Amino acid sequence: MAKVFLVAPTGIVTGGTELSQQLGHSLRRHGVDARMLYTPFDQPAATPEAFIRYDVPVASLDDMTPGDIVVLPEAFPRLLPMFKGMRIYFWWMSVDNFFMVEFSRLARMFPRWLYARGTMARLRQGVDVHLYQSDYARQFLEANKLGRAESLTDYLAQEYLDGIETAANATARENLLVYNPKKGAERTALILAELERRGRTDIKPAPLQNMNRDQVKDLLTRAKLYIDFGGHPGKDRIPREAAAKGACILTNKRGSAANARDVAIDEYYKVDDTRDGFAVEAVDRIIAIMDDFGSHAPRFDRYRASIAAEPARFEDEVRAVFGIQAAH
Repeated sequence: MAKVFLVAPTGIVTGGTELSQQLGHSLRRHGVDARMLYTPFDQPAATPEAFIRYDVPVASLDDMTPGDIVVLPEAFPRLLPMFKGMRIYFWWMSVDNFFMVEFSRLARMFPRWLYARGTMARLRQGVDVHLYQSDYARQFLEANKLGRAESLTDYLAQEYLDGIETAANATARENLLVYNPKKGAERTALILAELERRGRTDIKPAPLQNMNRDQVKDLLTRAKLYIDFGGHPGKDRIPREAAAKGACILTNKRGSAANARDVAIDEYYKVDDTRDGFAVEAVDRIIAIMDDFGSHAPRFDRYRASIAAEPARFEDEVRAVFGIQAAH
């Protein structure tokens, strides 16, 4: 089989770059020669320490031969011309990041929507397979008629999957309201201001900042609730990580959170933050969860079951996308 090169930015530890490592790990377990190809390509690169466990070797452009497969994340459409003669699998790990690409000097001369439209035209010509991580991305690909599309989702790191079935049964929870300050900052600020206005000083805001992976996991293990009023550009990991560690979650209805496949939770736990006064509704539900966590936590069991099933689903998708026969 052809070699598979997984393009990722060097030195970056995010959900997207981890997903590339997970794909490489899966392919190599199936006997496929998969390698990481870090950009910028003209600089030395090494796998970040957090991803060494996936055991995917690092390649250079010199290792490539015509007919090999290049897996490009959606944030790198500008790299397409570099891989002529290769088979391009364009992976939509998110949708929104496609529209936030780092434009070249020429691209800045045009409106962003016009540049994106031109780029999508090139994708129709130069991409063999589009891969979608979320149903949100699938809908986007279908609406824009970009060509052949296959599902290739993701799964959480093992430290979140371990013990997932019993996470909801934990009772020693604190009134911690966890949020990511990098996501939906303006809307989150309105929610925190409304919470303060209510005088609920017993509910402690807990931003995810200046923490390593273990500290984030520990915080989610202790908290009752994680809120996410950001853009949900793909099937985001932190809501799933929070649920896996036993917390409840509350989201808006933007991006992937708008559908029941990507964020498979009851509608009660999704607030439409495009409406005036949404912060009042959000805080009503925050207080309800904090004051009766024992009743709300089991309502996420179905979501946790779907999270626990993600690794097996991912393996099935990898075999389907890359034409790998299942072992008997």
